[in-house]
Amino acid sequence: MKRRLSEELSKLKNRRVLVMFSGGKDSALCLYLLKKHGAFVEALHFRHRWSWELSTNEAKKLARQLDANLLIEDYTEKLKARLENFRDGRPCKFCKPGMYIRALEYAKTNGFEFICIGDNASDTIVIRLAQHERLVGNHNLYFTRYLDSILEGIEISESVQIFRPLIYLTAGEVGKKLKDASIEVKRNHETGDKYFEYWREGCPIQYNEPGAVLTEERMDRLYVYNVLATEIARQKGFRASVHLPSTKIVTVPEGHENEVRDYLISRGERIGTSFQQKERRIPFIEHFIIEVYGIDPDLLIDCERTLPLVNRLIERAELRVVGDIHHNFEPFGNTMVFILSNSHLAVHTWPENEFIHFDLLSCQALPEQSRFEHIIFEIFKTKNFNIRKLRYQDDSQTDD
Repeated sequence: MKRRLSEELSKLKNRRVLVMFSGGKDSALCLYLLKKHGAFVEALHFRHRWSWELSTNEAKKLARQLDANLLIEDYTEKLKARLENFRDGRPCKFCKPGMYIRALEYAKTNGFEFICIGDNASDTIVIRLAQHERLVGNHNLYFTRYLDSILEGIEISESVQIFRPLIYLTAGEVGKKLKDASIEVKRNHETGDKYFEYWREGCPIQYNEPGAVLTEERMDRLYVYNVLATEIARQKGFRASVHLPSTKIVTVPEGHENEVRDYLISRGERIGTSFQQKERRIPFIEHFIIEVYGIDPDLLIDCERTLPLVNRLIERAELRVVGDIHHNFEPFGNTMVFILSNSHLAVHTWPENEFIHFDLLSCQALPEQSRFEHIIFEIFKTKNFNIRKLRYQDDSQTDD
């Protein structure tokens, strides 16, 4: 693998490459490898009003250390526009594509041939990337024309390729290569999106809880609480985050919650001793009913023939199955139920009516309805479908 990576990097000698540069470990290694192999590199760093100051400082430090030109772009106003009335918890899936779109514009305007992204083999994008590239007949994931922004209808210019030098390296291997290169990257010590094993750091507003509208005032509070929480976490060697509106404190490992609470109080922040919400509310629920008709009945006769279609939907929607049960009816038709890490998916077929029905319920944010429309069309190659999103609301919530 080392030889293969060096061969791919050698193709970029004296070529113009724009690096998406967060100031984290992955982007730092990307910049180092490209500079080492003679590419003409510029680093593009996005920041906004609620992003970590430490990440921007690390980006500046690493750019100086690696002798790279650093462009810092303020993304605040565009982020606010994209997140208007947002209430689905973590906003990363809306924020990141916007940054990709801006990077594409900058690359095209300034004559860059490649955009370098720090995705590694431990990232969830690997599944989407590999599937997309199989469809276009490309088996080399180092060089592609895929970014998550294409799901929003944004095409990548023919003059630009996407280069992912770390796509076959795990997060652990990335860390080892940085150590071998004597590159130290400071982290914020937030909990990130995962509490175990590998996690990516983002920004404080990812700790908005599902169902709560992400207002500008709430983003300000998330920033203040989490800057302080990570201060004590870095001092004591653990990870921490504060979630709103419940003010729940999460630490990794567990057991440091009171330390964080006491530290916030000592810094003048008013935060309660109980992190349970006092008002009675319906839990956050997203519920989709999907009906597809006019399907080849042979695909719906039994579980064996229907399962590949369902598995593809599960993969494209990034659902995590923890259990399942399948049943075939006589003379034909089947039912499959999948227990998900965040609820369930039930599937029923009627071959005699050329009809399949999906019932998907989740206690976490699901892809937008437009994304499901894209997935269903891709799988079944038909526009003969209905998708309904059911809403659950009580007196503590109001319509947008």
